[in-house]
Amino acid sequence: EPALQVPSSGTLTVTVQLPDNLTNFKIRAKAASGLERFGVGTGTIAVRLPLLVQPALPRFVRPGDTFAATAIGRVVEGPGGPGRVEFQLEGMKASGEVKQAVTWSAEKASRLEVPVQVLTPPYTDDGRLSVEEVVFRAAVERTSDKARDAVEIRLPLREDRWPVVDRVVA
Repeated sequence: EPALQVPSSGTLTVTVQLPDNLTNFKIRAKAASGLERFGVGTGTIAVRLPLLVQPALPRFVRPGDTFAATAIGRVVEGPGGPGRVEFQLEGMKASGEVKQAVTWSAEKASRLEVPVQVLTPPYTDDGRLSVEEVVFRAAVERTSDKARDAVEIRLPLREDRWPVVDRVVA
């Protein structure tokens, strides 16, 4: 914004649009008054969530696979305390509770998991799977301040057998 002018109070507030990335942004401001006076100010803005959830899943799954669908929850800012986690699954069936209570620790990450089985989708006429992926979602919340985070991962669904081709010469 090269056309901004600082009032005689010496203070100017500027609103800056930033993307919603979770990262550190470097901010730099330059000011000039005529040809002889100028200055530079820099700063850092850390954008992070107070509570984070990260998936810990296989790279792909096959129909009939059973495994512990896992997420790691961690307190980044603020205290620990009671909270909850909720899992949502598409193309998989949970064999445990999808809504769970959790006690967050400010010093240690929490392993959040639910046992799942990958469902077998119908096959197409040419013997291929009719579904290409399954979906895993995990949402976490800290009860005291309602701090939240969520993640969605789409896992590729691979064939569990080689296609059988019969050729007949008649």
